Amino acid sequence: SSSSTTVCLTDWFATVVDLLGSEQGEIGGEDSASLLPLLGGENSPRRAPVIHHSVNGTFAIRQGPLKLVLSNGSGGREKPAGKPFGEPYQLFDLVADPGESKDLAAERPEDVQRLAALLATLRKAKRSVPKR
Repeated sequence: SSSSTTVCLTDWFATVVDLLGSEQGEIGGEDSASLLPLLGGENSPRRAPVIHHSVNGTFAIRQGPLKLVLSNGSGGREKPAGKPFGEPYQLFDLVADPGESKDLAAERPEDVQRLAALLATLRKAKRSVPKR
């Protein structure tokens, strides 16, 4: 089977905790959402945004098909370039453009502002998934 649900490597933390029937507790897994319902064939609720962080300090946020890179250079597939939080930011639609070749930031400034504000809120909260 297949699923179009966004998942992240950190989600295995909460998944293993659920499999063991344990409590997640106060340490670790701040951005981890359990994949157990999804693996059981249930329609999983929409996942919280995924936060990416590269070696040079660049952050990106993915929500649904959109990914906002908060840098004026790359931070992922290439050797990191650009300045973290240096503008202009880059916006990609990963469904229509999985190779991230067409920057949509100039065409969709409302999405850039919304995702940048959401990332700021999540960074301040120090987690993207509510405590369990």
